[in-house]
Amino acid sequence: MKIIAGGRRTGKTTQLLKEVEKRDGIIVTSSKMRAQQLFIMARDLGIDIRMPISLFDLKRSKLTGSMITNMFVDDAEYVLENLLSDMTCGRGHIEAITINLAELNNTLIVTSNNGGGYEDSTG
Repeated sequence: MKIIAGGRRTGKTTQLLKEVEKRDGIIVTSSKMRAQQLFIMARDLGIDIRMPISLFDLKRSKLTGSMITNMFVDDAEYVLENLLSDMTCGRGHIEAITINLAELNNTLIVTSNNGGGYEDSTG
């Protein structure tokens, strides 16, 4: 699993879209509106991806594991917040999370504000 991290408007989503195209994956995002925005953004950048799917649609669908093999999560904090909010009737709030660095296999991509570029530290 890769983590693409950085501040606002640093190229995280653009990098994610490139990864999705390269791996023929599908994006899971927090809302239908965001899914549409990502699809338009990809088209405008000349990146060919399938229509992203919202968490809501993913939970309601009858999709099988064979139909979605490479999943990419846009704005993971919002997806996780929405998922847990549904389970706690909107009363829960995420205060902290842990990440197993061994699972990342040194695949952290950090975006920066210097011209929208990114540093790939997968190396």
